Amino acid sequence: MKLFVYGTLMTGEGNHFFLRRAKLLNRQARVNGSLYDTGLGYPALVRGAGEVWGELYAITSSQLPAIDELEGYQDGRTWNLYSRETVDAFTENGTERALVYYYNKPVKAEKRIASGSWKTHRISGS
Repeated sequence: MKLFVYGTLMTGEGNHFFLRRAKLLNRQARVNGSLYDTGLGYPALVRGAGEVWGELYAITSSQLPAIDELEGYQDGRTWNLYSRETVDAFTENGTERALVYYYNKPVKAEKRIASGSWKTHRISGS
């Protein structure tokens, strides 16, 4: 299965070790949506207009439970921090279906990351 990551799971970020056995498929991928800074050291992807940039990985079903736990997701639970869904991820090689985690809490408009890139935001503040 494929997983699109856009925050702390990306290469060089604090939780990337969760993907140490995953295969990086695309270093530059994007999904539709908007990215927000939660102020808690990780970003929030929400549905909507815009583009969010990240990486695309091939993962196994045995890797998924640890990532679900990190993302505060449990199948069937109504109060998840993130929901896990399958969406189109766009790469230079075409469109791929991939899992992605959407934030389930309210976000503040002024915390929107205009670049759509967590890494760019962390480096430049934009």
